[in-house]
Amino acid sequence: MPYYDDRGGAIAISGETLRWARFGVIDNGVLIISALAGISLDDWLAGKIGVAGYGAIVGAGVGNAISDAVAGLPEGGAADLGVGLGAMLPVIPVAVAMFTGRKLEGGTAWAVGLSSAGLVGLAFWRRERDDALPEIAVNDIWPEDDPRLAGT
Repeated sequence: MPYYDDRGGAIAISGETLRWARFGVIDNGVLIISALAGISLDDWLAGKIGVAGYGAIVGAGVGNAISDAVAGLPEGGAADLGVGLGAMLPVIPVAVAMFTGRKLEGGTAWAVGLSSAGLVGLAFWRRERDDALPEIAVNDIWPEDDPRLAGT
């Protein structure tokens, strides 16, 4: 974290701050490129689904998920996978609205916006409980010695 130095009030920036600044540069750089790509795909998407206006939000939403996952690569596989999957969740209501052929306005826009707001609220609420979550390995779900796996 940045802090104030007692010897003259200069701001010193730690390595941890620079590490997360790198994440931010990668994240927002890929997001901007993706949003621009989405804008350019708007006419193509409109031709496919019959409704215009989804290009930028699809580009930004999917691009954000990709940019978050790419930015998480230096942090390790768990961070990369978790951030990427989490970032894709708010894209689901957009995809549902898009594939039903509804314009992203009025009640549809409210539904998409409120579902995203609910996911954000859930993420903050869950943050306090994450330490209590158990780690689950594949063998915990389906042990290697399970007889149902015989012959596979």
